[in-house]
Amino acid sequence: MAPKIKSPKALVSKKKRRYRENGFDLDLSYIAAGNNAGDGGDSAKRHEVGSKDVQRISLREAEADADALEGGQIIAMGFPAEGVSTLWRNPLDEVRRFLETHHPDRYQIYNLCSEPSFQSSLSGFDDSNGGSDDSNSRRVCHHFGFDDRTPPPIEMIRPFCASVHEWLTLDGANVAAVHCRAGKGRTGTMISCYLLHSGHSRTAEEALRTFGVDRTKNGRGVTIPSQMRYVHYYERVLGGFEAKPQLYKIERVRLTGGIPDFASAVAGGGCDPFLRISEVRLDENSGDNGIMFSMLARKEVVYDQRKHIKSIRHYSAGGDKANGAIDLHCSDHDVIVKGDVRLSLYHEEISWPKSKKKEMCRVWFHTGFVKEDGKSIAGESIGRCHILSFTKANIDWACKDKKSKVFDAGFEMEVILTDLQASKSTDVPAM
Repeated sequence: MAPKIKSPKALVSKKKRRYRENGFDLDLSYIAAGNNAGDGGDSAKRHEVGSKDVQRISLREAEADADALEGGQIIAMGFPAEGVSTLWRNPLDEVRRFLETHHPDRYQIYNLCSEPSFQSSLSGFDDSNGGSDDSNSRRVCHHFGFDDRTPPPIEMIRPFCASVHEWLTLDGANVAAVHCRAGKGRTGTMISCYLLHSGHSRTAEEALRTFGVDRTKNGRGVTIPSQMRYVHYYERVLGGFEAKPQLYKIERVRLTGGIPDFASAVAGGGCDPFLRISEVRLDENSGDNGIMFSMLARKEVVYDQRKHIKSIRHYSAGGDKANGAIDLHCSDHDVIVKGDVRLSLYHEEISWPKSKKKEMCRVWFHTGFVKEDGKSIAGESIGRCHILSFTKANIDWACKDKKSKVFDAGFEMEVILTDLQASKSTDVPAM
């Protein structure tokens, strides 16, 4: 028998669950619904408006009613596309038809894409809620945009969760449809945070597991360490931790447990590493262009080590791979960070006509958690120093190297930071 040929949509969906009922075939899943609705079963009726089987969730916030309220459903889906990309993505018209069929006038759309080419859904649902003369009745889209394969800024998570929770608890039949591009990483991170916020899940691990099981066939929902880290951050925020964006100076980054093997065989393996450090800024708008609310994260590079050194040192893998260490110093350049920080490790491949730069791995962290998560040491400069340590399993991209072909099993990254606000010196570099 000839092997069954998968459709482009099935190939793109990979292990994600698809909704295949009532003539629909969409990259879409109900989360925390008690079953895998629409995944080839006959459970669609429980998601119809007016269903008495709507899941009950409890409010977690102290100011909310302690009694369980009848909440709505959460939908995770791939991007609602238009044009040729509908061959492999959810057609926007079909998504709109699905929502109007099962949840007429009872849905809100949450777009998590920051990419300009993935924001058509912000206007694609403007006239879908009945065509009332009141323009506000047609505003069903919210925009909480941040980059693909990154965590959301800490300051974005609570407004998102509060918006979803307000809508779902307004009426037990309401649904919130959340999407990014694939409807998995960014979508799973934010939905997991909401499961914590609403009280559906008691721990970050439970929330991530719930999303993984309901969204995918193999239980692997959110897999990027930095995204998972921020779900754990939000669990601590809900527990009362105040994540103040402290001011730190990054002194150096130390790589231990082997030299990453990115260079070509001609170059002898190893790598030519340099750092690039970024922060996140938030732009916030309300009620523009038919959107109910918009919050967009922008990444700004605060330090590019390549611009400050004439040549990059080559570190050979060879016999040093198991025990090698790399120290990347940046203390002479006043690398001051605050809030959400992205630290990327790049390799520069010497080639003609110009060198090629490749991101080897990266970590995201928030400076409000450095004292809690880091190890305090004697300062290398003014103030107190802290070390944030990340094992291979907790470093983006490096964690995927299961067979240790590029990163040794014991590979670790240490970030040494000086707490400027704890310093007795008043000579703190200006932001």
